[in-house]
Amino acid sequence: MANDKQIFLMKRPLQWSHLTSGLPIPKVFQELTYDILGRRLNAKDSMEVRVMFGGEVFCVKIYNIDFNRNKYDHTEILQFKYDNNRPLLDKLQNVFSREYQYCLETREARRKGDTSRVDISKNFETSLIVYGTSEPDLFIWEPEFENLSREVETEIKQMTEEEFEMATVRTDPHATIKKKQKLVKIRQLDTSIGDSLKRVYGYCCQMTGEHIGEQYGVNAVEAHHIRPFTESLNNDTSNIMILSPNYHRIVHKANPRFNHKTLSFEFPNGLIETVKLNRHL
Repeated sequence: MANDKQIFLMKRPLQWSHLTSGLPIPKVFQELTYDILGRRLNAKDSMEVRVMFGGEVFCVKIYNIDFNRNKYDHTEILQFKYDNNRPLLDKLQNVFSREYQYCLETREARRKGDTSRVDISKNFETSLIVYGTSEPDLFIWEPEFENLSREVETEIKQMTEEEFEMATVRTDPHATIKKKQKLVKIRQLDTSIGDSLKRVYGYCCQMTGEHIGEQYGVNAVEAHHIRPFTESLNNDTSNIMILSPNYHRIVHKANPRFNHKTLSFEFPNGLIETVKLNRHL
């Protein structure tokens, strides 16, 4: 089945529920989902759609799930629902067999009554990428696997070869390694949220509107936390902007105030610059 147009919708780190029941659509991507569908769904409404995954097409439903409106502040909750679709579940569990088996073994080894979620990301950098198409009822799902240990192994090998080549030209008789104990703070956050926003903006800087790296055949934009993550611990889309590397560094150097009402950076020298591209703030 050929499609002349694919529309990136989202990238979700793989979870146990994706392999057993459904795939939620985060709030920031719901308007784009409605654009693809060509219609909105009221609470409790659903729409039948097709999902192409692993070379096969499956029929599923997109639900606007009912919820406690007082608790969730009128936030709509959309989800691909397929808990009774055995063929699709079998396909997902087969394609993501390592992750599925890891979940089964982890759950089996737990104490009775422990129903906490199994965190697949502890062992696997695996995601599910979702595209819309020119056909409103057809979506394409693609798996993404990242073997970090293999990447690190390759990087070490390359570095060793480079160091060997340099050693034939220059030597450092005083070189050594000193061992020190120190505390290191590591940011633990879901980088796929920023990655998904980069795709939403077509790898363009929200402040300049430019596609960064296009002329070189690469994408080089960066995800910026409006309020520093180290202070806020807020990695939600409402606290993230997509900026060019240069603009990103200027923001960190100048430390301007971001005005959420006008969507503008207010710099200490009086300069005010307004967001040019906005689909989520």
